[in-house]
Amino acid sequence: MKNFKVISFFVALLFIVACSGDWLQNVESNAREIDENAVLEKEMDSVNKNFTTRIQKFKIDTKIKIQANFSFNDTLQINTVYYKNEGLIILESKKACEPLIYKRKRKQNEPFAKLVERITYFKSKNYGVQKTKELDFFVGNNIDSLKKELSKKEFVVKEIGEKEYSEISNKYNSILRNIEFSR
Repeated sequence: MKNFKVISFFVALLFIVACSGDWLQNVESNAREIDENAVLEKEMDSVNKNFTTRIQKFKIDTKIKIQANFSFNDTLQINTVYYKNEGLIILESKKACEPLIYKRKRKQNEPFAKLVERITYFKSKNYGVQKTKELDFFVGNNIDSLKKELSKKEFVVKEIGEKEYSEISNKYNSILRNIEFSR
């Protein structure tokens, strides 16, 4: 009986993995189609002292791609791409050097930022998968070396839900408002 439960568990797990692979492939296929066929609809560039913003909106039929690049002093950067299909955000891809905020003075042996690569896939507003890899960034580190090291790391994968979709949707809508109300 114990062997039956173990075998049943693995069969169910394989079934879940096989089924999830289909929708992930559909998301990636949709993203590729948008990349290949979408037309630039609107663009916004902004420079304010050391802070640079570039947002581009691409569209084809009911599919939208928003590409947002933010940088501060050419070191701290956030590059995010959103793909939306028929009203649902299906993919968010983010590469960033994000500053770390401490509630106290940062100690000398603590990182001041982290390099992050995150890919988030959504099947629905209630279910998705997020792949993340991160590296601490210390004063004096060479960012190009860290990027190479980050590319060699394995992604940490987790299932996500409605809360994460809502957070990403709010970011998407905020960026979309910026480009829609720009001149």
